[in-house]
Amino acid sequence: MPIEKTQNRSDAPGDEHDEFVFPWNIFESLQDTSAVPWTCVRSRPRWEKKLCRLLRSRMIPYYMPVVSRQTYSGRKLRDSLLPLFPGFVFVKGNHTKGAFKDTGCVASVLNPASQLGIEVLDGQIRSVRRMLALGGPVELTTKYEIGEKLTIDSGPLRGISGTVTSTANTKKLVLWVDMLGVGAAVELGCDTILAKAGAVQARSFQLCSAGPTR
Repeated sequence: MPIEKTQNRSDAPGDEHDEFVFPWNIFESLQDTSAVPWTCVRSRPRWEKKLCRLLRSRMIPYYMPVVSRQTYSGRKLRDSLLPLFPGFVFVKGNHTKGAFKDTGCVASVLNPASQLGIEVLDGQIRSVRRMLALGGPVELTTKYEIGEKLTIDSGPLRGISGTVTSTANTKKLVLWVDMLGVGAAVELGCDTILAKAGAVQARSFQLCSAGPTR
């Protein structure tokens, strides 16, 4: 079921996606990423919104990335907000499926198995949040792209790493979310500067430039 945009912005005035993140400043208020891990909670089909409401009523912090899509209701075209990762809500805390048993809307949960996994998942969720915050198109991808990992080295997405894919007209950076086995793809501008991920003093290059830059 499409999730309609809400006009009730009691939690964070001006944030049109406020019903899908609680509290609204969760990414600013939780700076110690190792102290509070994320749990990937999978809802029953089309129950993501209900799960968000239940979490909010219990004051449990959560984040569900959403994207704007045009859908038809009868003959009427609507702008709707749909989950970027269908079925999944990221919930702060180390939760088990049993913790949500009484809700009736949780199918399973996924938890990082190590401290490294906790930090990696947190970084990936924050990167997805930044990609969506730009307001441009972000797409779900289920195909794992094999290739060299690169890091954006310019602009508002600087520091985000992923695999670059190319078609005839576009280049996209795919950020793979390991816990979910899916990725988020964002189109790169021609002037985007990239560098090899994790390299020390790596030389960067521009997508549409033949020569490297320092």
